[in-house]
Amino acid sequence: LTIKPGQIKFVYTYVTPRSTTAEGTYSVQVNADSEKISHQLTVKDCFDYELKSLTSSRNICPGDVTEFTYEIKNTGEFTDSYSLSVEGPYSSKVSLSESQLSLNPGQSKTVKTTVQTYSEDSGKKEFSLLVDPNLGRTIKSVTSEVNLEICYDFKVTTEKDLVTMCERTEETIPITIQNTGSSDNTFNLEVTGPAWANLENNIISVPANSEKTINLLLAPDYGVKGNFQVNFVAKPEQGLIESLNTFNINVNQCHDVSLLITKDSDIICNSLQNTYEIKVKNII
Repeated sequence: LTIKPGQIKFVYTYVTPRSTTAEGTYSVQVNADSEKISHQLTVKDCFDYELKSLTSSRNICPGDVTEFTYEIKNTGEFTDSYSLSVEGPYSSKVSLSESQLSLNPGQSKTVKTTVQTYSEDSGKKEFSLLVDPNLGRTIKSVTSEVNLEICYDFKVTTEKDLVTMCERTEETIPITIQNTGSSDNTFNLEVTGPAWANLENNIISVPANSEKTINLLLAPDYGVKGNFQVNFVAKPEQGLIESLNTFNINVNQCHDVSLLITKDSDIICNSLQNTYEIKVKNII
C-alpha cells in the first residue's frame, strides 16, 4: 500500500466465519510494517435455542398414564423450525403432542409427551426428548424419568390352613388381607369347595398400608365325613397379581348311634299287645 504525505486511506478487514466455526472469541491481527493492530471478534450462534423440561420425573402406578411438559425457546436471530423425537429404553411407550414446530426469534412454545405404562412394568424408566433444528447445527436433548411404584401389592395370611372338626359343628378361620401398596384397593373374594364352606363377605376395600380381616365359615351337617379342600382366591381390582390359598378340612363323624332290637319279627293275635326291647347306643 502506497500513500502520499498527509494522505489517508482506509483499509477494511472482512471476517466471514464458516457455518462449522465454533462459538467463541477470536483474535485477528493486521500488520503494517512495524505496526500491529489486533481486533477481537466474537462468534455467536445466531440459531441458538433453549430446551428445558418443566417436569423431569414423575411417580406413578403401573398401568397409569402420565404427561411430561417441555419448553422450547428460539434465542437466535432468525426463524427456525425444529424436528422432535424420543429415544431411550422406554421410548416405545411415549407419544409426542407434535413432531414439528417453527419459532420466530424470541418465541417459545411448550410440547408434551404422553407415557402409557403397562401393568407389569416396575422400577425406574427413562426416555429422552431430542430437538433437531433445521438451520442450526446443535441437537439438544433432555431426559425424563418415570418411577413406577409398587401401588397394588398385597399379602394374604391365615391363622391355620389345616382344620380337624366334627360334623354338625362350626369353625371360623380368620383371613387377613394386608394392602402393602401405596394406593387404596378393593378385593373380590371367592371360595370353591363344599357347599358348607362360605365367606362372610365377598368384597372388601383396604386402604393403602393397612389391613382388614374377613372370616371363612365352615359348617358341615350331619353325615358329612372325610377330607375336603377349600380354595380361597383374592382378586384385586387394581393390579394383576392374585392370591390363592388352600384349606384342608378333615371332618370326623362325631355323632353316631346303633339300634339293637331283640326280636325283628313276631306273631301276635288280634286285640293283644306285646312289648319289645330296643337298645340304643351312642357309639362315638
